[in-house]
Amino acid sequence: MAEPESRPRWPKDNGMVIHEREWEAAISYLVHHVTLQTWGQIQEAIRRNGPRWYVGEGQRLGRAVRYLLLRGGFRWGAVCMQANWFRLLEEGAKRVFFARLIVEDRGGQKGEM
Repeated sequence: MAEPESRPRWPKDNGMVIHEREWEAAISYLVHHVTLQTWGQIQEAIRRNGPRWYVGEGQRLGRAVRYLLLRGGFRWGAVCMQANWFRLLEEGAKRVFFARLIVEDRGGQKGEM
């Protein structure tokens, strides 16, 4: 198995690839810069609309995420950002809500599923 930073993800617009380390950094950046309220809205959209939850969200949420990633230094190109913004949010939502459940469980309170 290859080292995480050497496994390519998807191609950037310039022909280079997004490596696992850069992908993980983008997810971490979003986890720390997207509000908990927005994560809740994303989670609800995923639950309500299924795997194609992002359809119709490209102008509002997709644009905001692409802009946020650019501010964070992720220069992947417009086509690559358009193809991946929702995948990054899906992985981020899994991490946000998994971490939330862990915190609630350690506090002695039962979290809702």
